[in-house]
Amino acid sequence: MITPPDKQYILYIEDDPEDVELLDHVLQEKNLPIRIVQMLNGADALDFLEKAKVMNLLPEMILLDINMPKLDGKETFVCIKADKRLARIPLAVLSTSNLDMDTSYFKKYHIPYIIKPGDTKKFGQEIMELIKRVIR
Repeated sequence: MITPPDKQYILYIEDDPEDVELLDHVLQEKNLPIRIVQMLNGADALDFLEKAKVMNLLPEMILLDINMPKLDGKETFVCIKADKRLARIPLAVLSTSNLDMDTSYFKKYHIPYIIKPGDTKKFGQEIMELIKRVIR
């Protein structure tokens, strides 16, 4: 298990390392001093967050994929929102799914939903706008 860093970080729950590298590239390009911690599935992410709560080192933001092994994005979201401390962490969904059943599910909770890149430049802009709203 990864120990939560003692500086600002984003928890990215994503099973595709290329998507994590893309986000990391966007942050480096904009010189943002924030680290990305990746968890490959929702179950590992929830374990990580429990440890982060105990250490009082919660992430600034959680980015969540939908389609993952063990515990998918919707199930992970429900678990996060059921915990009072975790529910306060800003959360956004990054997914390749543009299915109405996925987008409308998160829309009803007012959760930002970004469709992962077809266009990397547009993806970078959307991510930066999202991060700037959350992290100061």
